[in-house]
Amino acid sequence: MFMSLEKVMVYRILPATPADLPDIIAIFHAAFAADPFVGQFMTNVPPEVKLTYDMHCYGHEFEMSELNGLQLRKIVDGDGQTLAFAKWQYPYTLTAEQKSRKVQLDKIQELEHPLPKGTNRELYDVFFAALREKKAKWMDESKDYLLHILGVSPAHQRKGLGAMLIGEGLADADRNNARTYIEASPAGYDLYLRHGWKQVDKIVIDIGKYGGHGVATEKLLLRQPGGN
Repeated sequence: MFMSLEKVMVYRILPATPADLPDIIAIFHAAFAADPFVGQFMTNVPPEVKLTYDMHCYGHEFEMSELNGLQLRKIVDGDGQTLAFAKWQYPYTLTAEQKSRKVQLDKIQELEHPLPKGTNRELYDVFFAALREKKAKWMDESKDYLLHILGVSPAHQRKGLGAMLIGEGLADADRNNARTYIEASPAGYDLYLRHGWKQVDKIVIDIGKYGGHGVATEKLLLRQPGGN
C-alpha cells in the first residue's frame, strides 16, 4: 500500500529587520503593480531606481522607529523565505523636543533622497495630501493603530497569510481597547471588512487630470475594538 504524503507548510510571523528590506520592497512592488494609485506613481521610473529610493525610505523609517510607532512584521515559510509583510503604526506620543527632531530628520531625508526623476509628482502630491487630510480627520495617532501596508507575494496569495498578519496587529489593538484605521486598496477591501473594519470615508481622484488613466478610489476604514 502506498501512502501519499503532502508537505505541510509552516508559516511564522517574525519582526522584520533592515536586512529584510530588499525582499519586502520586491513584494510590495509585485503586490501593488496593478493598484490604481501606486501603480501609476512611478511608471516612468526604472525598477532599480525605485528599489534604491524605497530602500532609503524604509531604512529611514527603521531609524525613526522610536518617533513614528513603526512595527514591521514578515511571514516566512519553513525555508526562511519572506512571503508577506505588514507595516503597522502603533500609537505613540512625542514630546515637543521629539516632534522637532522628527521634523528635522524628515526634512533631511527628503533633501538627500528626493522622489526619483520620472515620478508623477503632481498625482503623488495630490494623493498623499488627501491621505494626510483624511488621516487627521479619522485617526488619533496617540490612541489608534494604523495598518499602513499589507503586502503578500502574488505567488502566495489566498493562503491566509494576510489574515495572519492582520490578526497579529488587531490582537494588540483589542488588548488595548483601541481603534484601527486603514487606507484600503481595492484588492484588500473585502478582506478588511471580514475582520471588522467599516468604511467611513473615501478618496476619489480623476487620475486622467494628472496624466494617468481612469478614476481611482481609496476607501478609508475604521475598526472599533473587538470589531464591533
